[in-house]
Amino acid sequence: HILEQSCDKAYLEKRWKQS
Repeated sequence: HILEQSCDKAYLEKRWKQS
């Protein structure tokens, strides 16, 4: 599921930025 992967990536990116 590309859509799911995209969401996961965006979530990870957001988390990394928060750190």
